Amino acid sequence: MLEEISVNEWDRSWTSTQKGCSLDQGAIPEMRKAGGGSIVNISSISGFTGQSYVSSVYNASKGAVRIFTKSTAIQYASEAFGQIPSTQARLTLP
Repeated sequence: MLEEISVNEWDRSWTSTQKGCSLDQGAIPEMRKAGGGSIVNISSISGFTGQSYVSSVYNASKGAVRIFTKSTAIQYASEAFGQIPSTQARLTLP
């Protein structure tokens, strides 16, 4: 539950999710040199709709990945890098 999440847990979850997205900036110059390429960021179904079985921090951080990826794709669309998708994996247990 949200009131039980410490600041350290919040920071750890947010950092582990968002750090990968921040590294996209290093790929952009290399993609320009190569004449194209793709970046794939990993999100979650929780980024679309909150899930009750994971923390609200996780849900929020995955939503941030989705929006970051979408805005990056829009900003660089004119450079025709190809796709900058965000994938949302879903695990269904039997």
